[in-house]
Amino acid sequence: MKRYIYYIWCLLGLGLLTGCMFEEESIETKDENLVHMVFTAMLEDGRLATKTVLDENDVDGFRDVLWEPEDVIGVATYNGRYQRFENVLEEPAASGVFEGSVNQDIMYYAIYPYRDNQQMSTSVNVTIPSKQTYKPNSFDGSAAPMVGKGNHAEPLHFMNLCGALAVQLTGNEKVRSIIFQANANDKVSGDGTVDPDYGDYPVLQMGDVADNFIILDCGEGVQLSGTPTSFHFVLPPGTYNGFKLIISTTDGQFMEKSTDKQLKIKRSIVTKAASLAFENTATNFTDLSERGTANSYIVTQGGYYSFDATVIGNGEFGFPANNNYHTNSPEIAPASAELLWADNHKLINGCGYDASTGMLKFLTSGEEGNAVIAAKDSEGNILWSWHIWMTDQPEEQVYNNNAGILMDRNLG
Repeated sequence: MKRYIYYIWCLLGLGLLTGCMFEEESIETKDENLVHMVFTAMLEDGRLATKTVLDENDVDGFRDVLWEPEDVIGVATYNGRYQRFENVLEEPAASGVFEGSVNQDIMYYAIYPYRDNQQMSTSVNVTIPSKQTYKPNSFDGSAAPMVGKGNHAEPLHFMNLCGALAVQLTGNEKVRSIIFQANANDKVSGDGTVDPDYGDYPVLQMGDVADNFIILDCGEGVQLSGTPTSFHFVLPPGTYNGFKLIISTTDGQFMEKSTDKQLKIKRSIVTKAASLAFENTATNFTDLSERGTANSYIVTQGGYYSFDATVIGNGEFGFPANNNYHTNSPEIAPASAELLWADNHKLINGCGYDASTGMLKFLTSGEEGNAVIAAKDSEGNILWSWHIWMTDQPEEQVYNNNAGILMDRNLG
């Protein structure tokens, strides 16, 4: 068996020099040209525990982003398929150790994050997810794609494709989600492409079918205070002619804020927006349970809606005896609400439970589709869930010869 030892110095992310040492050995695979490699990334000067750096112009310093145990990069040779390289460390760390197999060649091309069956060619596909995850004092690293290239004679460089927007909020509320919505012609999430043979830096081109919004998921909620809290969105570089923010809280409050000012996002730079004090701007909710509670509600257009979440389904009328439910009463006392799923990611733009009124409140976009919203207890257990059906208002169809009355559509 042949055994080779190589040493490569890699620059991973803007301002982060890494020493990458990999060990190659021939292995038995379907492709006999694949060799086993182990990459180790180290910091340049130990200044920060981070796998990539986005400069925030010294406003809040730099964003710390660790390599996570589940992180995976792709490594390929020219016109080859990106091979999967997994981080073998079990704890988040500034230095990731990636192991995998790739064809042996002079030039190597790399991408983060890795995608199955992705080919290295003159145009490489990347994705900016429309749903990103809140990270304290940082951005969602998995939402920030990077590409790299190098050979045995020079460093292997990983470079960021995107920048970031830091939205700063103050208040007493607990934020559940924030939506960044650009104008219709500005594409901020979805699929894009990059030329791997870039010069000084790579240029990301978003596709025509990309979306104009990003949802920042804050999980169980982020508590605001009098000190501004930063919420980071990973965005493609470019100039945006205005945008809108939709902020939802865990107790069903909403704030919409729009601006016509231009927003310039630069690659590898965090742009800081002016601090906003949270103010509930949603005061008029359409009560879907006004004529009685139900398990499913129809919504025909976008807007703010609510329903009584202290009653299971139809209440006593629809609560059968010996039902084997978790409770013997149709009345429940939720502590929170959560969107469980939707067949269209544009449907629900935030939801929350208002304990002062017992109403579950949510905002819809007006897109057609289905969603399920659940009420939970203080321990996170689901007490009940409701189907939200976004569609045009059904009408009854009367059939001749007393054949009966049917709905105007097939429910499957």
